[in-house]
Amino acid sequence: MKPCRGAGEIFRSSYETSHIRKTKHKDSPSDETLNILKSTKIWKMEQEFYEFARSHYEAMKQELLEIGPRRVFHYEKVRPRPPS
Repeated sequence: MKPCRGAGEIFRSSYETSHIRKTKHKDSPSDETLNILKSTKIWKMEQEFYEFARSHYEAMKQELLEIGPRRVFHYEKVRPRPPS
């Protein structure tokens, strides 16, 4: 099967499909919807990862502000947990 070339450009320039990429009216999710979403396992895992990444970023930023750009790199090993 031959790959289709130029489809993206046709899509981006097509007048008939321009409405697909624009939202004229957005409703904010209700509190009930947000609570349901936040109670899922996936959201909790994503939130935990976000908090880890943010705290790591903040620590690196603070270190850079304190000691300046003398350090060339920062490397930490993350080892998997042994099987239980």
